[in-house]
Amino acid sequence: LKSLQRGSEQRFSMTLRVFVDLGDGGEPEQVLFDYAKYCTQPVQFRHLKGRIEVQLDISSAAMKARQLAPADGPAWPDDELLENAALKDGDVVRLVPANPASQHLPAVPRSAEDAAEDAIEEVEATASGEELLPSESEVGPASDSAPAAASTTWANADGPRGAGLPKGGYSGIGKTQAAASQLALYPHDAEEWRKAFKQAGDGTSCPDMSSIRALRKLIWLQTEKIITSAVKSEGALGMPPLEVVRPATRTERLYSAGRAPAGPGGGCRVAVLPRDLLEVAGELAGQGRSVAVLNMASASCPGGGFRSGAGAQEENLHRRSDAVRFTDEQSKKNYPIPREGCLLSRDVTVFRGSEKEGYPFLEHPFRIALVSCAAITYPRLTLSRDYRDRDARALMEAKVAVIVQAALRASCDVAVLSAFGCGAFGNPPEAVADMFRRALERSALQEAIFCIIEDHNSGGEHNPRGNVRPFQEVFGCGDGGQECSDPARPCSLV
Repeated sequence: LKSLQRGSEQRFSMTLRVFVDLGDGGEPEQVLFDYAKYCTQPVQFRHLKGRIEVQLDISSAAMKARQLAPADGPAWPDDELLENAALKDGDVVRLVPANPASQHLPAVPRSAEDAAEDAIEEVEATASGEELLPSESEVGPASDSAPAAASTTWANADGPRGAGLPKGGYSGIGKTQAAASQLALYPHDAEEWRKAFKQAGDGTSCPDMSSIRALRKLIWLQTEKIITSAVKSEGALGMPPLEVVRPATRTERLYSAGRAPAGPGGGCRVAVLPRDLLEVAGELAGQGRSVAVLNMASASCPGGGFRSGAGAQEENLHRRSDAVRFTDEQSKKNYPIPREGCLLSRDVTVFRGSEKEGYPFLEHPFRIALVSCAAITYPRLTLSRDYRDRDARALMEAKVAVIVQAALRASCDVAVLSAFGCGAFGNPPEAVADMFRRALERSALQEAIFCIIEDHNSGGEHNPRGNVRPFQEVFGCGDGGQECSDPARPCSLV
């Protein structure tokens, strides 16, 4: 903090001790807010008489910013979405419902943060005539709509279709702030979730992004609860048991050595598949293979927007595994990701299926080595879709090389990769595929499988033919219409 200049802005991960007055006459409850989880804009620091004042942009954090107000100051207006909050270490705040006319708080709040959300949800639901879902403290075993007991096997974790869900299921999840939090108390129904996701317009030109993000947020809340219970060796209400590595292995920062170690000869088998990375990784792990998986990561924000329902590969991966324990929870020493390096996280446990299938719980969870690397963004390209800047090309080559090096360092015999940076970041797939080809030619890695799914980022100026076909052609998979579809039968040897 001493190194910060007046008025400077910097992304910063910090935790402040804040005391929350629940308004029940008791002592203020101490809570910890990790603002790195909620801030989407840089944190602003100001020096005030030898004191550091931290000002944070939490306008997009549905995390109850507008419910927190200084204990000795006026409540923030109920119709104002707070743009900034200024809290200092040791501050006391009190919970304020969105509507000053209502001062109701749950008798037994789950936490100060959830108490505020419950109060606001009741006000909003009362105004709209909606039926509130019960809170966790109100759900009991005798209730017809109560969540079922925790499953003892992963096979039946999702339960029969519609079982345990409240009336209406997942419909209307995007209409209120707390709907996802409340639905997270119920057993997951993958088929009903998939239907709701489709009804929200997934894959159409006019999707209901509010509902889509809320549905994804629900998945994360379930995943978070399972991870927390697994770490504490406790059962979670309505959630299946899970075994994870405890404590989480230390994530390593790796730096590019310039080129991948040379192999003993024979080459690396390569396949290019239009499939989900984690599904293929699961099949390989089931065969007893040691698998490394590429996480196409944000350089400075661990996990990207997985808490808010963003839909890129990194967020999807965090909703389906305990990767958060290796990225976000170890961010202090590891982020931002090295410019010419990556992060290597061993023993990440994957326990949920794909979004297309409704994020079902897997009958057989599996472990991977996670390689997190951030591609360069929006490089300038030539008319032939190559890098205009020599430095940009060199940097991207270094990143590709360190990804391969990380898989070898983790003692993996197969790496599940993708079209690194060729989507929203605008890197040309032909050039990136050729970088991987040359890195794998020099590598001792036995096998690499590129799993690439075309989406709305395909067909742009940088990838007018999409990403699958260019990778197939570079690795000799696209000649004569040949396509790879089976990881057990690689289409190329480099």
